[in-house]
Amino acid sequence: MIENENDKENLIDETDEADDISQEASSENLITTEEAKKKKWPKILIGVLGGLLAIALFLVGTPVGRKMVVSAVVGILYKNVNYESPDDLEKNKLDYLLTPTPIVTNGLDEDKIFTLMPTPSPDPEEVDPASTKLETQEDLTDIPRDIPIRHEDYVYNVLLVGVENVEEHRATYGRSDSMLIASVNIKDRKIKLISLLRDTWVEIENREDNRLNAAFTFGGISLLQNTVEDNFRVGIDAYAKVDFEGFQSLIDMLGGVEVTLTEEEAEYLNTTNYISDKMQRNVVPGTQVLTGNQALGYCRVRKVKAANGKSSDYGRTYRQRVVFQNLFERYKDADLGTMLKIVSEGLSYVTTNATSKDIATWITNAIEYKCFELEMYQCPFPGKSASTGKNYFGDVKTSTGKSVLSVDFRSCVEELHRILFSEGDD
Repeated sequence: MIENENDKENLIDETDEADDISQEASSENLITTEEAKKKKWPKILIGVLGGLLAIALFLVGTPVGRKMVVSAVVGILYKNVNYESPDDLEKNKLDYLLTPTPIVTNGLDEDKIFTLMPTPSPDPEEVDPASTKLETQEDLTDIPRDIPIRHEDYVYNVLLVGVENVEEHRATYGRSDSMLIASVNIKDRKIKLISLLRDTWVEIENREDNRLNAAFTFGGISLLQNTVEDNFRVGIDAYAKVDFEGFQSLIDMLGGVEVTLTEEEAEYLNTTNYISDKMQRNVVPGTQVLTGNQALGYCRVRKVKAANGKSSDYGRTYRQRVVFQNLFERYKDADLGTMLKIVSEGLSYVTTNATSKDIATWITNAIEYKCFELEMYQCPFPGKSASTGKNYFGDVKTSTGKSVLSVDFRSCVEELHRILFSEGDD
């Protein structure tokens, strides 16, 4: 009996001891698991951060990654663009063809008759019949149509147009105050900026020959693009329009533009209405940062000689190129983030037919091919053609005494193709 009770007590003690050992083992296992978890989390965190870093390096550090970033961001920002589709252009062209023109028949004003000629703008220098008749009967627009309109995969040509919207125009297009071809060539890694002189005498579809800028007044950007392609035999991949208000806003958004003014330019800008805001007519001779309103006035001056010694449209287009060049030099080394910010804020001031894919491709190629050298020209070109020995252009008077530019188009087209498409640089 006593032995049985002793055995029972020994069994209970052994059981308690086993429970204690089991609890201690469980506690130790719990501690070990928690410690393992604590040690594992840093590894997981490092792995996640490493993965994110690898993705970031891929997106920023590789051509494919940068293209993905640019495409994604431009796609998001594209909602700010004033986009004109091909359908919009066709509608503009139809409006152009069906704009009523007053026709006098037996003394009656038949202003309801539709013709192929839109109502002329009241601007006497551009479309008044008297000012668009030449003193000479010679055909001045011998377009070399045996040369095809040229496109190349390695060149992107964008027609840039500064538009002056004038309310008294019966047509809604306004006037093309400036016209340039901005060309990105990924073969020679250069950007070319070509000013098109507005007094160039050209052929215009469904019109008599006229000044180049009259094409926009008659038929808007569609007719202007068609006129540039047809006369200069250069394919235009897209266009971008900006009006005076948009131009000022763009310059102000970029923090102004640095320009060096001559004494004559400064005095002229301060004493005329080219700077429309009277409070900003305070420019001085020398180098300074112009606001958007001041820069617009600077770009439009024609009667005062520019720093290149030229006046009229030669001086005016030179000033426009100076503004582009100074902005380019300021931002050519900008990082991807800055460039995308400029695109984001600037797109809202521009009307274009370029798609988001187009814009993303241009930005990506400019970065990847390091197209950071800018060349600037005027067209028609000064001097004589090396191939033909002829002057690129000469002055011809209209019946009202106004000067227009008679162009040797074959020489101009050959030189323009050489510049834009890197001919002779291989």
